[in-house]
Amino acid sequence: MNAVEAILAILLLVRGCELKLLQATITGVIILHLLLAPGVAFAAGGAHLTSQRLHESTTQMNQTMMTMGVMCLVLPAAFFAGVKHVGAQSVGDIITPYNRDIILQISRGMSIIMLFAYIASRIYALNPPGDEIKGDVYVATGGDEAFEHEAERIKKEIPKISPGFCLLLLFIVVGCVAVTAEGLVHSIDFVKENSIIQEEWFGLVLIPLVSFSGDGLVSFTSLFRRAIFREPKALHKLADAQPIDLSIQFTLFWTPVLVLISWGIGKPLPLLF
Repeated sequence: MNAVEAILAILLLVRGCELKLLQATITGVIILHLLLAPGVAFAAGGAHLTSQRLHESTTQMNQTMMTMGVMCLVLPAAFFAGVKHVGAQSVGDIITPYNRDIILQISRGMSIIMLFAYIASRIYALNPPGDEIKGDVYVATGGDEAFEHEAERIKKEIPKISPGFCLLLLFIVVGCVAVTAEGLVHSIDFVKENSIIQEEWFGLVLIPLVSFSGDGLVSFTSLFRRAIFREPKALHKLADAQPIDLSIQFTLFWTPVLVLISWGIGKPLPLLF
């Protein structure tokens, strides 16, 4: 889940940071999960694994959801571009109170649609239509035998820890992340005032990299341990495309949640990037 990125974005919103910084952070997190995270996975895992299989129906759904998310983010910008060419001579002529309200209404309406679509897609992924075997997410249309074996393994596997302990550990980790994120947000103003770093650079590069540093360190540590110490490890032939799922989650869930939170606290956040 995008716990680190979501907490950072919510703190940036609640603390009243610049709108451009928050929007740059949202864009940076989406790009990170689409490009940097898969790239690190290819570099770390590709040293010992030449190819993996993607599930056909799951991949098609991910493509559809990602396309929908991008279109929802582009629609307010398309409206703004259309208004810009209708007799506007300056930015002040474009960003009128009326146009600002229209863009906010579009953003909030699109946010509700995005949330509904994401929740519906998760319900479909966890409980697809059809009987118990054909409807399984691993065995659905066009599935390889490897997916069927993986589905059977997951059904028979006994959990190593209890759900209650997982929830407790999750709350503890989220609490630690929240404290760390708050310190990071407070330090942004100090760094901005004492450096020549542009504000957009914080959102597009620095904050996403900080949130990804733990995952990246684990990936490369695993790579070096296998390369140097030749530690044996079972190679997984099935790719779960988790970074793409996280990008879809942040686009279709956390971004509209941030828009609706901003609506509730009176700090308008449009989907105009």
